[in-house]
Amino acid sequence: MIKRTLALVVVGAFLASCSSQEGGTAQENLGDMKNGKALTNSALQSFTVPSGAASVTLMVNGGMSETDMDISYLKGPDGYVYVTEPWNDADNGGLSQKLGDSTVTLTIPNGDYSAPLSGVWEYKTGCERCQGVTEAISYKTGAGSNLNVNVILVSQPDISSANDPNLQEVISEFKNEYAANGFNVADIKYWIIDSGGGAISTSDGNGNGQFDGMDQLFNNVTPGLPDGYINVFLVRSIGSAGILGISGGIPGPPVNGTPHSGVIVSTLGGLSGLSSADRRMQGNTMAHEMGHYYGLFHTTERSGTSFDPISDTAQCGKSRDSDGSGSMSAEECAGAGGDNLMFWQAPVSGLQTRLSAGQRFVLGRAANIY
Repeated sequence: MIKRTLALVVVGAFLASCSSQEGGTAQENLGDMKNGKALTNSALQSFTVPSGAASVTLMVNGGMSETDMDISYLKGPDGYVYVTEPWNDADNGGLSQKLGDSTVTLTIPNGDYSAPLSGVWEYKTGCERCQGVTEAISYKTGAGSNLNVNVILVSQPDISSANDPNLQEVISEFKNEYAANGFNVADIKYWIIDSGGGAISTSDGNGNGQFDGMDQLFNNVTPGLPDGYINVFLVRSIGSAGILGISGGIPGPPVNGTPHSGVIVSTLGGLSGLSSADRRMQGNTMAHEMGHYYGLFHTTERSGTSFDPISDTAQCGKSRDSDGSGSMSAEECAGAGGDNLMFWQAPVSGLQTRLSAGQRFVLGRAANIY
């Protein structure tokens, strides 16, 4: 589960929407992406990528009953093996079968390398219970630059309207950050729900590697929301202090109605109680978690020994750990990626807003950026 540190009843519905825009890239299902086809566990399967495809997205959905889904093998038309079956292998191309969620999604490319080869790809998937599991594949024929967002306010009593100035300060920050990197937020829809006081506990009763409250929000609420939108849930708190936001996957499922169909961002008890700087930080966190959902990894992980699969993002190695804490801070990584939107931890002050050309390449090929 990737996180950024420092029983449901719908009580409100659509509040407001910004204007939408048409255009983008063609997308076609090689199988029904929303409903999928029945999974054949561990069997060698295949799909054909047509000439001209810019990206391919494979999704395996086990719903609430499955806890350990894996894409355990993937071979391209040229015989190159991107994901190898032994679970502890260092897989090629930055792809890995060690996913272990209720729903797993894989997009090729997930780095700044060439489009997927046309022809027949072979793959295997695996699951624990394998009850009601479906899988689906789609492809895009070009890079996109527009995105749509569902903003779901979860038990936020200090926000009664989409026009609330504190909320709009958060929204403006994330929109400006995406715009600065070449991406247009074409449409935003706002929703109000009530769920457990808006607090997400750290319990993981089903063992799928994600907080139970996230499973329930994403699985139960998103089927009633518009498709083609990334779902951002603003909750009042996430477990212990210090967790700012969490994405349902890297990348997340491109459809609603799965236990991983969204991201959560904390309002730290309520936006009205935050300073302007803190509200902008939450907008920055929203942009960060959405980056994960669209397929971006942390540029540098906490230990300074693990990095993303993109060639032009700066790496901040553990030699920069000046205080010997074993944790790379944004300040220690100044000049080495500490200012990147996808750095693992928020800074003490200021915002991380920069994306590299390679990161923008990956975003443009995400399934729901059109």
